[in-house]
Formats: sequence, C-alpha cells, structure tokens
Amino acid sequence: MNKSIGIFAPSSVVPLHELDLGVKRLQESGFPVFVHEQTYKKKGFFAGSHQERSEAFIDLVTYPGIRWIWAARGGYGSYHLIPYLEKWTKKNGIPPKKTYLGFSDSTALMEFVRKRWNWKIIHAPMPGGDSLSLMKKKSFSDLCNSLRKGIPVQTFNHKKLKPLHSFSAPLVKGKLIGGNLTVWNTLLSFSDFHKSSSNLLFFEDVGESLSRIDRVLFEIEAKTQFKGIKGIILGGFLNCNDPIASVLSESLLKKEFPEIQKILISKKKLKPLRSQVSSLRGLKEIFSRISDQYQIPIWMGLPVGHGVSEFNAISLGIPVFVKKNILEF
Repeated sequence: MNKSIGIFAPSSVVPLHELDLGVKRLQESGFPVFVHEQTYKKKGFFAGSHQERSEAFIDLVTYPGIRWIWAARGGYGSYHLIPYLEKWTKKNGIPPKKTYLGFSDSTALMEFVRKRWNWKIIHAPMPGGDSLSLMKKKSFSDLCNSLRKGIPVQTFNHKKLKPLHSFSAPLVKGKLIGGNLTVWNTLLSFSDFHKSSSNLLFFEDVGESLSRIDRVLFEIEAKTQFKGIKGIILGGFLNCNDPIASVLSESLLKKEFPEIQKILISKKKLKPLRSQVSSLRGLKEIFSRISDQYQIPIWMGLPVGHGVSEFNAISLGIPVFVKKNILEF
C-alpha cells in the first residue's frame, strides 16, 4: 500500500454513501485508498470518541505506506484531538512528513500538523461529504496532479482578486495560512499558533451570521492585533446572512393587550426592526474596518469554501504574493 491515501474521520459522523462516491473517484484517478475502520464509528455526533479518533489519526501518521491523510468530512470535533496529539508528540517526537487534506472543521488539525510537524497541508474538498464528488473536472485534476508531483495546487495561480480598496499595496508577500474563520479563532487558545510573521491569512466560513463574523474578528483582533499579518484573502462565506428581529408596528399598538400578546407569540403582522444588510455589503464593512485600522490589504473573490462553485483546492502554508491584485505562487 505504498503511496496510498489514508482516510479517517476527525470530526462528525460520516455519511457512508457519500464516502463511497468520494473513495471511488479517488480510486478511478489511480490512487490506492485505505479507509480506517474508525471512519465508520458513531458516538453521539462524533465519529467515535476523542481517543478513538486520535488513535486512528496516529495509525495513519505512523503507517509508512500512507503518504496523504485526508479527513473524511468536517462538522465538529477536530479541535478535541489536539491535546492528544500534543501529548503524543512530546513522547514520540515529530513523525515523518506527509500531506494532510481537508477543510472547514479540519482547519484545526491542518494548522496543528503545519505548525508542529511542518507537514504540507491542502485546503481541499473531502471524500466523506458531497464536496469531492462535486468538484469540477479541472479543479479535481489540478488537485490530483499536485498530489502526484508534490507541488502546490495550481488552480489559482495567477488568480485575479477583488481588493476592498480600504488600504492597498502594489505587492504583498507572505506565507498563506488560515482556513475556516470560526475554527481559526478557536485555535488561538493554543499559545503559539498565531505567533509567526509575514503571513497572508485566508478565511472562509459557512452558516455564521454577519454579527457573529464581526464578533469572531473582534476576538481575533483582541488576541493578536493582527501582528505579522501582511494581508487577508477572503474565500466563500456561504449563508452568512443578516438575521433581523421582527417587532411591533405602531398601528398594532392600538389593539388590546391580549391581542398584542397573540401577535407577539405568532410572529404574524410584525415588521422588521431595520433594513437587512446584504452578505456582500456586510462582509465589506466588517473587513474594511480591519483593513483601515491595521493598514492591511484585504481581497475578496477566491472561490474556495462551502458553496458548490467553491469546491476547489488550494495549498496552504506556502509562500505566495499578491501583485497588482493577482495571486501568484
């Protein structure tokens, strides 16, 4: 099983039919695939206990025939593995270098192996969801080529980005790091994950309200003041909308109080508290504040994330530069 892909489930329970489709696509592309037995486990909303998931990962880490380790899917749970891996590393040392692939919740493990073990990482669709099966042929081919040759994924080399224009710079160089915004913020609880300089941050997210995104950025700001950050590149922010409370209109106040109570319970005939902010406008306003305050250039438009059109792969932890808004490796 030399140069095989090893799959395990670091987070939530894995949908098996989707996993079969993802594995089949990889096999049809010429890759031997080993699915760890832990991938099929269930414990609450996790794919097995924290220890079982950690041990499965270590199995793949230490097995010499596995060259690439791929998270079956995201969800929630990777963060819980880090204390086990920290303890294992102190006892056993740095393992042989491999490549870890995943995204979303797997941001936690991706950053751990990049920072602690100096592994290669690829922000990529996962075989245990629908994202790998729905990758377009060109993007999937680029990813497979990257794995075979051991080079960065080339899909977005020379990609034109959209600047926020709050603060611009003709040339920005740095190491591209990041992943899911919410998970990245959680990672900052581990002391030194953010303590490195000359980085370009990549962020994407799904299902978080605009106010929640603003709160997460405020927390990152409080912890790091964006020290060492040369710029930020934004990927997809799927279903990151602006929920609005419904309130009584002035005309409803003329009704008797019992009737008003019924309206409040049913939520009918209420009006929105304010005008809704579009996702695009909200993201621009939220990140523009960071750009202005810290003099950091920020770009949008990298099609990487949770949306079907964003099921693409990109290498992280590698030097990149943005010249005249063009991303190059």
